[in-house]
Amino acid sequence: MASPGDSVRVYTNEHPLVFEGEWDLLPYTFLNENGQPDGYSVELVNLLLDELGIPHVVKLKQPVEAYNDLKEGRADLMLGLAMDFHDEYGKYGKKTLSLFTQSVVTPKGKPVLIKRFKDLSDHKVIVRDSGLCHHLMIDYGWGDNAITYSDIREAVRELSIDEDGQLVWNTASLKWLLHHHHIDNLEMTPVNMHYGEYKFIPTTSTCSTCSTRPTPGSRPRTRWSG
Repeated sequence: MASPGDSVRVYTNEHPLVFEGEWDLLPYTFLNENGQPDGYSVELVNLLLDELGIPHVVKLKQPVEAYNDLKEGRADLMLGLAMDFHDEYGKYGKKTLSLFTQSVVTPKGKPVLIKRFKDLSDHKVIVRDSGLCHHLMIDYGWGDNAITYSDIREAVRELSIDEDGQLVWNTASLKWLLHHHHIDNLEMTPVNMHYGEYKFIPTTSTCSTCSTRPTPGSRPRTRWSG
C-alpha cells in the first residue's frame, strides 16, 4: 500500500505497466520459437497482474538492456537476483520466488573438475556474460578463467558438439535446457557455491503490490518443471 506523499502511477490500456525480463533465462523468461515472451515467470506475471486488474505488456531483452530500462524508467517491473550488483536498479520485493543454485555441465565420461566455488579459481569455465557466476569470479579475481557467452543456449550446443569444456549456470535453467533439447551426451553436477534469490524488482509504489502479494490463485503450468 502506498504511503501518503507517494507517487502512485495509474496504468491504463493506453499506458500499461511494462514488465521486462531476460530473453534467455529458461524456463523463467525467454523468447520461444515464435519470438514471443514465454516461461514460468511470464505466466506468473500475467496471472498476477490480470488478477490485480493492471493492464500490462511483457518485453524480453538482453539482461543489461532490461536492467537499464528499469533504472531509467522505461520499465516498471522485473524479476531478478537479489545481489549487490543489482542494487542500483531498484528495491527488491520481500517474496523469494526461487533460489538459483549453480551446477556444472560436462561431457559424459569426462572428469568433473568443478565441485565447489574455489575450483573456479583453477579452471577455465564457460559462464553467462554478466551472470551470477561471472560477477563472482570477477569479484574474487578469477575473471581471466571466465569464458563468457551472451547466449548460453549456443554455449550448451557447442559444448555438446565439441564434447570438451565445462559450463556453470543456474541449475533449473540447465536442467530444462538439456531436457527440452534432448541433449543426452552432457551431464550436470551441483556446485557448492553461492546461490541467488529470485525476486520482484519494482520501481513504483503501485508495482510494490506485486512484490508483496502472494502468488495468484491460478498457478503457472507444470510444464516448466523440466
